[in-house]
Amino acid sequence: MSAIDLQPFPRWPLIAAGCLIALSIAGTGLVRLQRLGEPSPVARAEAQLATAKEKRTLAFVAREDGAIAVIEPETGAVIEVLTEANGGFVHGAMRGLRRTRMVHKAPLDPILTIARWSDGRLTATDPLTGATIDLHAFGADNRRAFERYLTPAASAPVALAAVGSAAPSLQEPSQ
Repeated sequence: MSAIDLQPFPRWPLIAAGCLIALSIAGTGLVRLQRLGEPSPVARAEAQLATAKEKRTLAFVAREDGAIAVIEPETGAVIEVLTEANGGFVHGAMRGLRRTRMVHKAPLDPILTIARWSDGRLTATDPLTGATIDLHAFGADNRRAFERYLTPAASAPVALAAVGSAAPSLQEPSQ
């Protein structure tokens, strides 16, 4: 053995390297958390170029039996009652939006603005949280699940008695 094998490695370079690694991970995590939920610069630029051609605002209210009542907020008319069997994608999208609303400590039943844009995109936006679902990303069938609500005539209201109880208040809290 040589003399260098008998001497321990100095601790300060190891401590400095460990601190550098920890700072790098913490800095990267902090930047990532600050940009969480923010659209990319490309998505923002594309969205600014498009204009809404059609819009409709609807409330999606969860019922006690697990179904979702689609309600016209201005009139309170129930447009449709969706069960898991006939509205699976809408149920999945609402679960995601309900989670976002829980994080924002907002009422859980979202009021969405469904919009068809001049560039052909179809989006569902929660005006309270700012969460937007680009429905084109989920395929044609899932896009149609929301697209059919754009035309009021295509979604004729059903009797309020079919919902089972009076609709809850659809007012959004003021921020």
